[in-house]
Amino acid sequence: MNGWQKRARQLLLNPHGRAALKEFGIDVAIAKPGAKPEDKPIVVVLCPTYRAPEPKMGAALLRMFEYTRKRDNAIVYEGPPVSGSVVHWSRNWLITEHLKSGKPWTHVLFIDDDIVIEPDTLERLLAHKKDIVAGLCTRRNDPPIPNMRFFEKETGASRQIWEWPEGKLIEVDAVGTGLMLISKNALEQVAQVYFDCLWEQTFYGFSGEKLDKLKKTRLEKFDKEKACYWFRFLPTPVGDIEMGEDVTFCQLAKIYCGISIYVDTAIQPGHLGTYPFSISDFKPYRDACIERAKQNGTYKTPPKLEGEIQLVG
Repeated sequence: MNGWQKRARQLLLNPHGRAALKEFGIDVAIAKPGAKPEDKPIVVVLCPTYRAPEPKMGAALLRMFEYTRKRDNAIVYEGPPVSGSVVHWSRNWLITEHLKSGKPWTHVLFIDDDIVIEPDTLERLLAHKKDIVAGLCTRRNDPPIPNMRFFEKETGASRQIWEWPEGKLIEVDAVGTGLMLISKNALEQVAQVYFDCLWEQTFYGFSGEKLDKLKKTRLEKFDKEKACYWFRFLPTPVGDIEMGEDVTFCQLAKIYCGISIYVDTAIQPGHLGTYPFSISDFKPYRDACIERAKQNGTYKTPPKLEGEIQLVG
């Protein structure tokens, strides 16, 4: 060993050395002699964000980390921070930066920066042993519509799923990536779809020299920078509208890779957001409120307001 290697060995084998490293964010565990690597899932958590995660989301994620590590049924750590305004760029960039890190992994857990989860969420998703499984999230609107969809066989369009069995693992055609666990196997297969230009062959009819050139370009880019488009905005099979990056990912995985998509309907995360409530939200309920107040004897006709202006016209 050279001098640097000897110093590193001294630091790592000495408890005080490891404690000093921990102060710089380097947490080292020394394996016992003869110990074999544990057969646990290794999950990297990737969070696409524009500015910063919501505080409630961050607190909930921390509780999930603590719970998972205490249960000792998986190794879990956060991936590199990435900030971007285009969501599918962010998702791909997160995976790329993680691959560049060279850290071991078996799964990716995508969680959006405004999703609030329960501490046992990862444990429950992993228990299904599926390549792609998600929680049942909703959109941030009123009513909060669930994010599960099925593909219409005739047109290939994705349609909303309105009903489902409660507390069950169900198979769907597509689901949002607000909370989605994806295996390394699934990501590798979807990457191969991109490298082989399978969608371009189907939709655009690419072939011959043009196809070979595109394949070569994509592979060279990945070899050099680990850049790949697992998530894309692609048209529906009939080309009438554009699918979101989550629906596209599910469609590529299902159609080209034969990977089934699952949702655990018992996992129902919260979707944070701000909403500017105003008088327009109250008006539909105003008559009912007045009637209820009259029945309760609490309704009073308000006095004429000082400085009231009568509108003419």
